[in-house]
Amino acid sequence: IQTTTQSTSDEIVGNSEVINQVNEIVSAIATAVDEQSATTAEISGNVLQVSQGIAEITERVAESSEFTGEIARDIGEVSSLSTVLSEHGQAIAEKSAELNSVADDLERLVVQFKV
Repeated sequence: IQTTTQSTSDEIVGNSEVINQVNEIVSAIATAVDEQSATTAEISGNVLQVSQGIAEITERVAESSEFTGEIARDIGEVSSLSTVLSEHGQAIAEKSAELNSVADDLERLVVQFKV
């Protein structure tokens, strides 16, 4: 009985050692899972920040596109007005030439009526 008791006691001690080793492994795994969870949370936060940054950049690009469109419309308007001003300038030049011709005609007529 003493031998059996000693043998059983030795087996219990051996089992306790195995259980302690398993507990150490489980504890190491739990620590690794906690670290991995913290790393994953940090990565998730970084991805969120990048996503927000991209959204802000996209918004700024959209605003820039809108301003570029407005500038293009303004340039078109200026071009149109330049064409109108050029046409008016040409018309003024033509009328000025006509006016010079009329002035020359008037000068000849005035010279004829001098006494």
